[in-house]
Amino acid sequence: MCAERWASWQAAVLEQGVVSGVFVTGGDTALGLLEALGADGSEILSEVSVGIPMMRVIGGQAAGVKMVTKAGAFGTQDAISNAFRKLKEI
Repeated sequence: MCAERWASWQAAVLEQGVVSGVFVTGGDTALGLLEALGADGSEILSEVSVGIPMMRVIGGQAAGVKMVTKAGAFGTQDAISNAFRKLKEI
């Protein structure tokens, strides 16, 4: 239930304007966000770090937006800052 609320809030933020990308932790939250956006799926573009993919949203209200997903307890100490840096680069 919490993941659904969070995803709904993120979708509302994306409706408000242009963003360079989205960073999401947790698989339930990522899936919930894709559903809230009405996305048909996602396409992996690259890996920010080992096991941390950068994707592009396919379909829905955020089609083409880049998304980085990271498992909650996964990655190095700088994984989040690296993800934000990569989202701004492309």
